[in-house]
Amino acid sequence: MYVKRKDTGEELFRGPASSAKAFYGSGKRLLDRIVDTTDPEHPVEIQPGVEVELELCYENTAPEKLLYLADTDWYVVREQETGKPMPDEVRARRSAIRVSL
Repeated sequence: MYVKRKDTGEELFRGPASSAKAFYGSGKRLLDRIVDTTDPEHPVEIQPGVEVELELCYENTAPEKLLYLADTDWYVVREQETGKPMPDEVRARRSAIRVSL
């Protein structure tokens, strides 16, 4: 599993699913912030960071395909309980994964 910037597609993290999800967090991250901590009691911000939107990406492997299905099962439950449809892209990817497994 990996995490990339939505705006540039730059890969920022690759690793186990739990670590990638932790890095992804809320889907936004402050990047490129530089702080001089020479004096730990009085850190100085040299360059402010830029908040970027992130995208959590699944590898094209059987274990990650199954993980995607598990991670998006809540859409199925929500649709059954409330009638609110799951996003088309999620439905399409879930169908494609089930066919490929």
